[in-house]
Amino acid sequence: MMKQYSLGTYSLILFIFASLVSGCSPAGNETGDLYTLVEGNYRVRLTTNPSPIQVGEPATLIVIVQDATSGDIPTDVIIRPILDMDMADGMGMTISNLDAQEVAPGQFHINTVIDHAGEITLALTLDTPNGIVSVRFPDIEVTP
Repeated sequence: MMKQYSLGTYSLILFIFASLVSGCSPAGNETGDLYTLVEGNYRVRLTTNPSPIQVGEPATLIVIVQDATSGDIPTDVIIRPILDMDMADGMGMTISNLDAQEVAPGQFHINTVIDHAGEITLALTLDTPNGIVSVRFPDIEVTP
């Protein structure tokens, strides 16, 4: 014989499930986790500090590179970032001379200040022993 549950119990279960699923979204959260992509042999993770990025305030784009299979940190990868900006006023700009500082093995910081609200897109070229790997993250919101 099956146990009967009330509508309130079903609602609670649905609420908990929805909360768990929404916590897995790539749209970001309080910790700044935004996206994890796999390209070639590498898993590349992007976080920001702060999250969301604020107009006119210093921001750090944090990139972590790992082996896609083992999770090991490669010690022989160089990244070259390019930042595309689509601003709320309809203008756009590309910055290709950003400095990516390796602060720990496989962890790079890209320090910047974004002067306009809108969206930015980070593209990376990973120079690896196995060749060049390109990564392009989805848009990142910059708030006023």
